[in-house]
Amino acid sequence: MRIIFFIIIYFVLFFNAHAKDSLSDYYSAYIFVKNCNELDQFFYVDNENMEIARKSIKNIEKEYKNTNNNIDVDAEWSKAVTKWKEDFESMFAMFKSLDTYSEDLAGMCKLYLLMLNTLGSSYENESIEKDF
Repeated sequence: MRIIFFIIIYFVLFFNAHAKDSLSDYYSAYIFVKNCNELDQFFYVDNENMEIARKSIKNIEKEYKNTNNNIDVDAEWSKAVTKWKEDFESMFAMFKSLDTYSEDLAGMCKLYLLMLNTLGSSYENESIEKDF
C-alpha cells in the first residue's frame, strides 16, 4: 500500500514539475492544504498555518491578476477543483474513514504548505523599517 502511495505521489509531482506553473496549480495546493487542516488540525496542518496559507493564496492570486489581465480566476478554480477530485479526493476519504495518522500524508501536507507559503510570502510588499 505504501509503495502504491509513493508511486502515485511521484507521478503527480513529476508531471507537475515539468509543466508551467499556473494559478490552478496553486489553487490545487491550497485545496490540498485545506483538506489536511480539516482532516486533523493537530497532525497535519494547524489553524495558524492554515491562515498563513489563506493569505498566501490571496497574494498569489493577486499577483497572477496583476500580471495577466485576461486570466479567468473562476476557470482556474474550476480546474483546480476537478484536479483535486480526480487526484486526491478518494485518498482523503480513505484517510478520514481509517482515522489514523499517516507520516506520508503529513509530509505531503507540509510540502504543499511550503510551496504555497514560499511563493505567497515572496509577493508581500512589507517594507522593513529602520528601527535604530
